[in-house]
Amino acid sequence: MNAELEQLLTSRTTNVQSLRQLAVDTIREAIVMGYYKPGEPIRERQLSEKMNISTTPVKEAFRTLEYEGLVVTVPRKGTFVSDMADTSIEEILMLRASVEGLCARLAAEKMTDEEMESLKQQLMRMDDMKQEQRVDNLVEENTSFHQMVVTYARSPVLKQTWNTVSAFDQAFRKLALQQNKEQEEGLMEHWSIFQAMESRNADTAEQEMKSHILRTLNQVMKQQRKGE
Repeated sequence: MNAELEQLLTSRTTNVQSLRQLAVDTIREAIVMGYYKPGEPIRERQLSEKMNISTTPVKEAFRTLEYEGLVVTVPRKGTFVSDMADTSIEEILMLRASVEGLCARLAAEKMTDEEMESLKQQLMRMDDMKQEQRVDNLVEENTSFHQMVVTYARSPVLKQTWNTVSAFDQAFRKLALQQNKEQEEGLMEHWSIFQAMESRNADTAEQEMKSHILRTLNQVMKQQRKGE
């Protein structure tokens, strides 16, 4: 087990929704960041010992991650990282940009006035989180904003696709929002997306959403290359 994976598994606190969610978030990030490779076994007892939790939440996390497509459980053999984990983050984000762009288009056409107000209130909460520098909360609220747009699109097929894609890039979004510049630019772009939706301008809503996600991808990848 390499040092970076060791640090990830042992550094998380239990200040999260539940031990199961702690396990899901940590194992997902380890897979997405490439610490576990496709086809590699991941052992629940080893993980539970490193994370200082029982095996029960780890087993529950495996079920969630299997639903997301990140792991595969083979009876009497164990749990393995799926081949889907070999997909590059660039490809995942490009797919997400297309899916969420279409969701923004449909939401702009279908949202009720009450839903529009709920989305506005969500953005105001995100503004508050940024001002208070509550980064972990901002990550959660950012995710909620995108989930709301997907839900308001009222497309089961797009929602299912988004659920799969978003499982891969949660770690990426958290990394992005650690940067002050990204917090500022990202929120401005969220407001632009909302304004297009509020105006029922489906074309602009789709384009603004796609541009936002792809710009974030380029920004974080640039920062990572600088740090190498």
